[in-house]
Amino acid sequence: MDDTLRSRLFRTDVKAWNNAWYLYIGAPLLAALGSTIGVLWGVPLASTFLGEVLVLGSCVGVTMYTGFTILAVIDRRGTVDS
Repeated sequence: MDDTLRSRLFRTDVKAWNNAWYLYIGAPLLAALGSTIGVLWGVPLASTFLGEVLVLGSCVGVTMYTGFTILAVIDRRGTVDS
């Protein structure tokens, strides 16, 4: 198995992860967190509907990428320690 963070972040299957539950539980939670942040920030930051959609989409994307990076670090530490 490839233990790099890049393999965990940019693959579409769960074979790069040691614990697939990180994806099954993490993805919906991170999407919900990102959309909540986007809705809360979208109204004050954007004055048009398109602006709100772009703020929401960018908040979801940034939250999911950051969250998956943190989960990949946690998943990688599990293999290094054992």
